Amino acid sequence: MLAQPLPPDIRERAQRIKNVTDRMIRLGSQLLLLARVDPKAQPQDHFVLLDLSEWTRTCGAEWLERALSRNIELQLEAPEHPVWIEGDPVLLRELLGNLIDNSMRYAKGAKRIRLVVTETPPTLAIEDDGSGIIEIDQTRVFDAFYRAAGALEGGSGLGLALVREIARAHGAWWNLVSHPQIKGVRITVLFPGLRKGAQLNRIERLSQFQL
Repeated sequence: MLAQPLPPDIRERAQRIKNVTDRMIRLGSQLLLLARVDPKAQPQDHFVLLDLSEWTRTCGAEWLERALSRNIELQLEAPEHPVWIEGDPVLLRELLGNLIDNSMRYAKGAKRIRLVVTETPPTLAIEDDGSGIIEIDQTRVFDAFYRAAGALEGGSGLGLALVREIARAHGAWWNLVSHPQIKGVRITVLFPGLRKGAQLNRIERLSQFQL
């Protein structure tokens, strides 16, 4: 409908309907993914060997056009050689997408988003140069449906909750750094070493990794 010539008042109403529909579709998709990373679902059954460097390079490139449309420079820093992890490609794509989308939506004044891959142990970090997150919100932004006071753009409040659950499903550790340590926000996901065939559930993986 929106692809056709429309009177301004009808176009405005059609756009509102589309926006609401898009939000509902995204919310439904996020809730389904939350169900998928439930402990009983055993997402590790879908794990494959992934090169974190090449995977981040490929998936991050999908966001270049959107970043440019917002006048944000999307940068990647990763080793040229492989950095191997075990993971579910679908869940990890959602994790990375939510982290980038979160920075684009909520990093006020951001001009740059950096995706940084390091090794020993394998680590993925997303850092922006925006206005940051106040200290009182830093421990709550990973809670489902939580939205920081003053958030400008609409959203379900599930993005970072999904990041947390997907990290847990991979036996990974994560943290957020902002004020006063840095100007913007840096979220880091640190993956455990390769454990192919270990058949550990996500709680066992997390507990062993944190020891």
